[in-house]
Amino acid sequence: MTADLRIKNARIYTEIGIFEGGITIKDGTIQKIGKEGSLEPAVKDLDAKGLLVLPGPIDAHVHLRDQELSYKEEFASGTAAAACGGITTVLDMPNNDPLTATQEALRKRMEAASGRIFVNVGFYSAFPKVSDRSKAFKIVRAIVEEGALAFKLFLSQQVGGIPIDDDNELMLAFEAAENAGVPVAIHAEDRRELMKAQDVARSFGAFSPRLQRILKKAEISAIERVIRLASKTTARIHICHVSTEGGLQRILSAKKEGLKLTCEVTPHHMLLSTTMARRLGSLSKVSPPLRPYRDVKFLRNAVGEGLVDIIASDHAPHALSEKLCESMEDAKPGFPGLEILLPILLTEVAKGRLTITRFVELTSKRPASIFNLDLQPHNLGSLENGRPANLVIVDLKREERIDPSRFKSKAHYSPFQGHRTIGKPIVTIVNGTIVMENGEIVSSPGIGKILRKQR
Repeated sequence: MTADLRIKNARIYTEIGIFEGGITIKDGTIQKIGKEGSLEPAVKDLDAKGLLVLPGPIDAHVHLRDQELSYKEEFASGTAAAACGGITTVLDMPNNDPLTATQEALRKRMEAASGRIFVNVGFYSAFPKVSDRSKAFKIVRAIVEEGALAFKLFLSQQVGGIPIDDDNELMLAFEAAENAGVPVAIHAEDRRELMKAQDVARSFGAFSPRLQRILKKAEISAIERVIRLASKTTARIHICHVSTEGGLQRILSAKKEGLKLTCEVTPHHMLLSTTMARRLGSLSKVSPPLRPYRDVKFLRNAVGEGLVDIIASDHAPHALSEKLCESMEDAKPGFPGLEILLPILLTEVAKGRLTITRFVELTSKRPASIFNLDLQPHNLGSLENGRPANLVIVDLKREERIDPSRFKSKAHYSPFQGHRTIGKPIVTIVNGTIVMENGEIVSSPGIGKILRKQR
């Protein structure tokens, strides 16, 4: 049987080690991984030139914007950015305009994405407003049946219908999500502490030691609260963008006690500190904020030691005018990250701080497991015969400097501008189709699939 695509002269990452050979792909599926002499002929051959083939990375924290926020990013531009960054699947956050918090809103968002995406996209939902237990379970399950892969809960501000200062309401949300079979991802910053921080910033400045203490407390106290509530349920809780030593230590302690808790760290929180934030000013504003070097070093070491579950970009594009402000308070938080996630992590590999096995765990295997994407019908997270052909070919030795002017994202800025990287995605294959080659999109949109929770 003639394959659609045959990758030759490759080094292929598998569960049992790196295998020298090739891959044949048929109808979007990996037909065979084997020695080149054993592979069927194909309509198209791709010479990997001895480069490394890895399972398609999954970025579990992405804001694709679109709809009323299309001036910041669109499904097409955001997923093109993902493909150029070597990422084959992204999970889209719900704090959009309109907010994704109902069946109808989720359906419309999926319809808006259909036919316009270059990589696979799954969707979060925010929680709707319901206080009655039976109704909450029914409505949350209906949103999941519509396709939501997970729910997102912000403790930093009111997003969705759950009153975030009410522990009973949070417990109900956790239980409803668990009943529907999906995890809850949490932005863990305490709203009351953040309100205090605003007053302190106005009085003492955006980088005062007093402000840093309050901002750290905002994360740590929110994580402590989540752990306390989660310990009373069987819900699966995922803590987003952990940024402090104290926050991660509390998560690790809770995991040792058997709590169903996972966490993520972003590249900016494991590499950039308040020193960089001072230099860049409002462009560096992000939520949670960049931290002192002690926290950065602790997180980076924890990532290498296997203490962090996943790395995610928290791709959060804004118009440049929303970032370049006279004060930090006026600037929007966040910046693009899809196109730098892999180069930055591959640089950590080049520096010996991360192994390739750990890289795959952080970017593919664990994200797939946490969000049920390793199960039928998705089968993501690894390279095996019969699984979808989502993969990236990387050059571990390619040296470059990050240049935001070349981003496919609508946001052409980055706190990593000029950052030297070692390692780059060269080819991105999504569902058996070559989408990116040598930094350029080479396919039409619509290659990516919308991923839904299996009913």
